[in-house]
Amino acid sequence: MGVYLLLFAFTPYIIFNYKVKFPTIIVVQRALLKKMWIRSKRLKKIRIGRSEKTKNKKDRAFAKKSERGLQLYF
Repeated sequence: MGVYLLLFAFTPYIIFNYKVKFPTIIVVQRALLKKMWIRSKRLKKIRIGRSEKTKNKKDRAFAKKSERGLQLYF
């Protein structure tokens, strides 16, 4: 699930790459990542179990890392 969300988060780069300047792309993606983060927080409250919590943390860390990588790449 986390991987799918990450792929969804990086779609703005592909869509807006040709039309819009880069800062706006980064802003759009940051907003999406924040939305994902809030969603995972909300899910965490519903779910019980330590394994889910650590998995969410790892997903979020990976999202941040790959976001940084994409910013350097573009």
